[in-house]
Amino acid sequence: MHKASSLIKLIVLLFSASVAQGARKVNPGMKIVRKDIKDTEFIVQVVITYFSSLIIAVMIGKVADATTCCEFFAIEVAIGLLIFILIPITFKNYFYNKYENS
Repeated sequence: MHKASSLIKLIVLLFSASVAQGARKVNPGMKIVRKDIKDTEFIVQVVITYFSSLIIAVMIGKVADATTCCEFFAIEVAIGLLIFILIPITFKNYFYNKYENS
């Protein structure tokens, strides 16, 4: 039980340090680009980005445990191709309408 609690504390500390350094890098740049937005909004964006990447990493680990290397590679290729096809369809107006987005 002691090892599990130490591991959880370690994960929380690593995640906190990662979010803090991410926020430290993002805030100065975002202040230049978006002048009228508060720092807390940037920090929330960074936390959501880091947290969602951890969730995705755990999900990928579970899928990798349940499949072989070839199956896992095929799943990744299928997801990549699906995204490659869906991005131009989803953002058709953004990609092909040159005058409205400039």
